[in-house]
Amino acid sequence: MSLKKHELFINGQWVKPESGAYVTITNPANGVDVAAAAKGSVQDVDRAVAAARKAFGPWSAKTASARADYLYALERAVVREREKLAITITSEMGKPITEARMEVDFAAGLLRFAAENTRRLQGEIIPAELEGEKILIDRVPHGVVGAIAAWNFPLALCARKIGPALAAGNTIVVKPHELSPLSALALAALAQEVGLPEGVLNIVTGDGPDVGVPLVAHADVPLITMTGSTCG
Repeated sequence: MSLKKHELFINGQWVKPESGAYVTITNPANGVDVAAAAKGSVQDVDRAVAAARKAFGPWSAKTASARADYLYALERAVVREREKLAITITSEMGKPITEARMEVDFAAGLLRFAAENTRRLQGEIIPAELEGEKILIDRVPHGVVGAIAAWNFPLALCARKIGPALAAGNTIVVKPHELSPLSALALAALAQEVGLPEGVLNIVTGDGPDVGVPLVAHADVPLITMTGSTCG
């Protein structure tokens, strides 16, 4: 039986990798092959970053409440699909289903926390040394955020990066771990369902040398968030 192929999520669309290659995802708990994920490349990273950069202006211009509404909608979708997401987590990285359900709940809570704090991203006016002068601190988004997630919490770590980045007005390109990308792609499908604007969230699956390094080194990615280690 052929495995289901999962494409890249770029600019709100499911697209094939430039390489045409796919990586088999195997459940380490039982050795069963469960799916095939696109093997991204530097060209795919470039496409995703370009889409995120184009989407940044309109997204950052939205009001805080509008960005929060999208995150609340995504959180509700995660809660609705709790069991399916938990099964996906278990199938791709072998976590017991009870713990997988807890991870889904944690992911939903992280999205809700980000949504709740969107309106609290405020500036400050503080007194200066000179008479009659005031200092204004204005908090502005960075632009395109590059995110690299680890294997052991594939949904929660993505939610932990996506929620705050989008709440603050950034757009994001996410590289899930190459061995457990399916729950991140499922989250992207839910983002598409709730109408998140094209290019705000992009998922490029693949390994470190082909996707992670180009993402970190990209000239149009001013901020990187990473969970992981240098070995293992």
